[in-house]
Amino acid sequence: GGMLWVCTPLVGYLRFELGVALLSASALLVAVLWRRVAAITTNTTSLALLLVVGAAVLLRMGLPHPRVRYNIRTQALYDAGMLRIKRAASNETITAVRSAFTPAECDEVVAGILAEHDAWTYARHATPLPYFSLGINSNHAGADERAPPWWSYEYGFARLVGNEGSRVLGLRGRAHREQARSVLRDAAWLKTPLRRALAARLQVGPRQVVFGGEGAIAHLEPPAAQIYLPSVAWAFLVNPHSDDEKFRSLLLSVGGTHCDEASRLAFLLPVATPPGAGLL
Repeated sequence: GGMLWVCTPLVGYLRFELGVALLSASALLVAVLWRRVAAITTNTTSLALLLVVGAAVLLRMGLPHPRVRYNIRTQALYDAGMLRIKRAASNETITAVRSAFTPAECDEVVAGILAEHDAWTYARHATPLPYFSLGINSNHAGADERAPPWWSYEYGFARLVGNEGSRVLGLRGRAHREQARSVLRDAAWLKTPLRRALAARLQVGPRQVVFGGEGAIAHLEPPAAQIYLPSVAWAFLVNPHSDDEKFRSLLLSVGGTHCDEASRLAFLLPVATPPGAGLL
């Protein structure tokens, strides 16, 4: 997509120009502190050792354990193979189900997502943070038709922007939108294991599991994959949220039959959470 990312201590990945600026500021701060501390100490060996250890700690904190990186409200999100989220009145209940995908299926899904990198869409609300989706959905895309400026906080340099989520639902994003739909329409590597897993969880036949883009809901988008790189800023400042009612009203009826709000479920299936990396 043309976007470059730099890993920065304490923060995680940032878009390259902001990451370089932060690293430069950090280097300048270290240089100033070195001069001040060196002026008040004569034990240069101890000082050098202290700075090396401090730098190592800072670099390690830039890629912390996933439990630190992601400010999620329940530990079950890290251990579950599949999550079932069901609203009861105004509350959410979460049920974790292990091994929704087999290890081989997880590997196949990850390989498929990475192979379709050109079809990823950059999340419009992520600004300089690395958050993408394979598949178009209302949470990650918009229809802004304005030409991007030479540089913006949201997308960086116009000549280097990737798949801009703020434009992908408009005329400017038509080509990319169709590319993403085509990829997911033919993605047996995703649909086959996902259909099997959902059918098993719902205790129905696989043919009863219908995705967006199929049958009576062909007008809706297929399932999407979300891709993250490690970012403390994303985990603690940007991402924590509670979905509101507008996300429940996208599908009200199918073939003249109204949906049963009491039985509405949402599924989230983590397929790759390697230590020191992001969440795919």
